[in-house]
Amino acid sequence: MPLKRIVSLWHKAENNLAYLVLILIALVPTLEVIARGVFKTGIPSSARYIQHLILWIAFAGGMITSREGKHLSLSAGVELLKLPVRELIKTVTAFISVTVTTALTLSSLSLLLIGFDPDLRVGIFSIRFALLI
Repeated sequence: MPLKRIVSLWHKAENNLAYLVLILIALVPTLEVIARGVFKTGIPSSARYIQHLILWIAFAGGMITSREGKHLSLSAGVELLKLPVRELIKTVTAFISVTVTTALTLSSLSLLLIGFDPDLRVGIFSIRFALLI
């Protein structure tokens, strides 16, 4: 399979992930309201699911905007500087981006480990493993 085709499929997967997460962010509270009205009980831990989905949409949005070159960055006006300074600023900006991404990744892992009981299951999988996917 040519590389362009693989990249195109990956981009479609990123876009579809963002669509799916946005739909779930709207669907979970809607189902919560319906479940409370019909069954007199809500979805257990629905607020936690929403928090997790918000984190996922932030990641998906970051991936897509970075891919498209439209990500907000710390380099406004860098084009006006000379090449060595421009390269230094781009390197520092990339380092800051990686640092923030790493912090968000560790934060989401922390939410996964602290916020969900390891004994809860989704089918045969631990809820932690299911949410990790």
